[in-house]
Amino acid sequence: MQINDMLELARETRKQIRKVFGERVDTITGYDYVDETSHQTFKLDFEAYDYFAIEFDYENDLCEFFIVLTKEVKISLTKEPTVYSQITDWDAYLTEIMKEIELRIPEKYLKAKGWLCYKE
Repeated sequence: MQINDMLELARETRKQIRKVFGERVDTITGYDYVDETSHQTFKLDFEAYDYFAIEFDYENDLCEFFIVLTKEVKISLTKEPTVYSQITDWDAYLTEIMKEIELRIPEKYLKAKGWLCYKE
């Protein structure tokens, strides 16, 4: 892979996030592109639900979503990293991420925005 491959992977990931999250996500910014033989990485940052800063990390075919509290403190939205190349159903994978985010947002806020989808 070359840096262009990481850029393309980031673009495709961004499209999937935007497709599933829709209006619940703002501008998605990519950075930290590295494509060396033993190290491939990129990150995506965006705000979800006008509430949380979210970071998506890709590193050597593992990926994970985080809520960013401060520059040093992040909360994982998954129990463990996911193998990127094994995600066959992006809609289902990202819907689970949306559910995890919504669990951490007050129901009253989600209802006011018309975004209450997955909270029970």
